[in-house]
Amino acid sequence: MKKILPILLLVTGCVLLFSQTQNSKPAFKIRTLASDTSERIVAEQKKILAQQEKLLKAKQAADTAAIASAQSELAAAQSSAAALVAQAAPAAPPTATVNAQERDQLLQEVTEFYNDKVVPASTSASRWEAGLTWLSLALGFFSSVCSAFNWNKAAGLLAASVVLASGAPNVLPINQKVIYFQTLSNQTDSLISALNLTPQLTSASYDDDVRKWQVLQSAINYPGGDSAASDLLTNLEATKIAVPAQ
Repeated sequence: MKKILPILLLVTGCVLLFSQTQNSKPAFKIRTLASDTSERIVAEQKKILAQQEKLLKAKQAADTAAIASAQSELAAAQSSAAALVAQAAPAAPPTATVNAQERDQLLQEVTEFYNDKVVPASTSASRWEAGLTWLSLALGFFSSVCSAFNWNKAAGLLAASVVLASGAPNVLPINQKVIYFQTLSNQTDSLISALNLTPQLTSASYDDDVRKWQVLQSAINYPGGDSAASDLLTNLEATKIAVPAQ
């Protein structure tokens, strides 16, 4: 038995290693810019989008001081981002064509992610919302029936249950999750459609798609908060970089 145990452990380790090798996903790398440069530009573009939102709110509030401050901060963020882009030395020509195999691999990964993770998450959130809606309707119906038969206590309890069931989607929060995963689903589906409709990608377009894919992949876990969906859209918008030609 003592002699067999090390052999079993060795075989198990080999099986696990083989399994991990088989399940490993291809790494999609940014082609036109260094990875750290790309990340810095994206971070600056997020600041620009945030300042644009701040400026919009200041204008809606007609706050002159806030408008001036937001305009100044926006100009600074735009200048910083422009400087980063201008100083960036493209590692590959942005207009160069990406080979079909790389595009197909990216399309396959995004499609699998959409089918295996995004659709189930979106469906689950929608089912919870629909289930509570139908529960509220059913409780309301039985409350009305109880009232018709003068079963006042039962009717009162059911009426209270209707209020709880109706408010649950906002408290849990189910409505926010539905909106978030619908947004994630729409954006992932949009990327799939774009890749299907573009058989030949330039390096710059491919990099934008890879950055977008990275954001979508990291967004599968609901972060919480009322602004989760809008934050996701902001993060996706910030991935678009106009790479200067060599």
